[in-house]
Parts: sequence; C-alpha cells; structure tokens
Amino acid sequence: MEKIVEKIRRELRMGFYSMLTLKILIDKGELHGYGLRNEIRELSDGMFEPSEGTIYEMLKYLQKKGLIESYWAIGERGKARKIYRVTEKGVRIYKMICPDLQAFKKILEYLLEGCT
Repeated sequence: MEKIVEKIRRELRMGFYSMLTLKILIDKGELHGYGLRNEIRELSDGMFEPSEGTIYEMLKYLQKKGLIESYWAIGERGKARKIYRVTEKGVRIYKMICPDLQAFKKILEYLLEGCT
C-alpha cells in the first residue's frame, strides 16, 4: 500500500508544484531554483519540501512548454545561478487554469471532510 500512496502523492504534487511555481513567479518575479524551493516550503509551513531533482525536473518541463524562461546571473557570492521567470504564455496558461483551481478548491474541501 505504501507504494500506491507514494505514487498518488507524487502525481498530485507534480501538477501542484507546476501551478504553484507559475503563481510564485507571477507574484515574486524572478527566482533561482533554490529560492523557489524555499518559497514552496514556507507557503506550506514545511509540509512540502520538494527535492532539488523534483524542482529542476519541473522547471525543465515548464521551460520546455514555454511557460517560463531562464538566464544565467552571477550571485552575491560570485557563483553563476540560473534564474527563472514566467513568460506571458505562462501567465495566460495560469489564468486559463484558474477556474479548474476553483473547482479543485471545492473538491479539496469535500475531501478534507473525511480527514478530521
């Protein structure tokens, strides 16, 4: 049963992380992968802490689809970092999915009734 639970969690989280990444980049502007990971951890009060591999796999997917773009910049410590920002297409896609998110909210409220 643990394998089934982990598979469902992974599938849920990947879609969730993709939408959350778009929203964070819309709200916060440009971030590197580590900064994005920290934002997710903070927003979830530490409940979600995606691995570096998960973050970069998701960023690669979003970039391939044209929803985000990246560039290299020199950080405070002189180290090059890849910075990500949402594209106009990413903003449009996010807004198109907002009605789905509203429906998910209603469904999540129903699902949570059984969790107490």
